[in-house]
Amino acid sequence: MEGRAGTHTLIEVIGAACNVARLGMENVSATKPCGGDRVKLAWRHEGGGEPTEFRIWWDAGEGEALAELFARAAFEPGRAEYSHLSRSLPPGRYRFGLAAADASGNESALFEAEIEILGLPQPPANLAHDYDAEDRSVRLTWQ
Repeated sequence: MEGRAGTHTLIEVIGAACNVARLGMENVSATKPCGGDRVKLAWRHEGGGEPTEFRIWWDAGEGEALAELFARAAFEPGRAEYSHLSRSLPPGRYRFGLAAADASGNESALFEAEIEILGLPQPPANLAHDYDAEDRSVRLTWQ
């Protein structure tokens, strides 16, 4: 497949917060958090072959085989850098695989990567503060 779909030499999986993903923070709320709950996959295609698209496979957070198509990205001649930003995903460990595909649907070998999305931390409990007027300092305590 390397001769037909070319090669991709790098896949990087990044947990991305809203500001890193260049998404607006105005939609952040308790019911719709946007911490590190999105995954950005970035890869470099090193020419050669004639892929028509890249296919991103994943295990859907179930720890099983990479059997579900997560996303597609169109191949653009002359372009080397590609990326895809996921929708918000619940906490869990995810595996992703990237393959280049030609017009006949033949795929290159999968490049695999994995990432763990952690849940947002709980807000502090028993938050208290003490203000010292002499040195103008504030001391915060919480559990």
